[in-house]
Amino acid sequence: MKSAEKKLLLLAGAVLVSISALVAGKKMNTWQRSLTVRESSMKQDETETVLMLSTAAEWRARGAWLTQHQPVAGSNLEADLEIFDGMSQRAQQLGLNVVARQHQEPADHGAFRQFGAAFTVKGNLASVFRWIHAAQSPEEFRVVPDLKITPDKDDPAKVECAVQFWRWYQPATAQTL
Repeated sequence: MKSAEKKLLLLAGAVLVSISALVAGKKMNTWQRSLTVRESSMKQDETETVLMLSTAAEWRARGAWLTQHQPVAGSNLEADLEIFDGMSQRAQQLGLNVVARQHQEPADHGAFRQFGAAFTVKGNLASVFRWIHAAQSPEEFRVVPDLKITPDKDDPAKVECAVQFWRWYQPATAQTL
């Protein structure tokens, strides 16, 4: 083999080694980045776990309070009637005129069962707010997911309120956390 062929072969080998080193370096860099991302994710998971463990007693106490205070529905009909008739009676006691009312489809969310009703009432704005406010005490386990108040066209001193109430009951198999 001539000296020029040896130099050419040596140069080709050096280029091949250089390209191999670049490819290997790029793969190592990609692997390093993925390890850094995984390490960051694991640190975040560890921080969240420590935080959750530090508040475990508080959440157990909240779960016990829920089990003791959240209402239990004897049946779906009983729960429907309680929210439907109960809210209608409260509205009438406050001098509100119940224009329309409609049952909402019950839903089971696992942690609670939800029953609801939609109402349209007319009356004094203060009475409407008293009615809604009284229904939302924490002990009642009621929420208002939708509310729309508009002035009454016939009587400017009154308003028309379309409101939806949901009440949350203990699930069928309630357990303390």
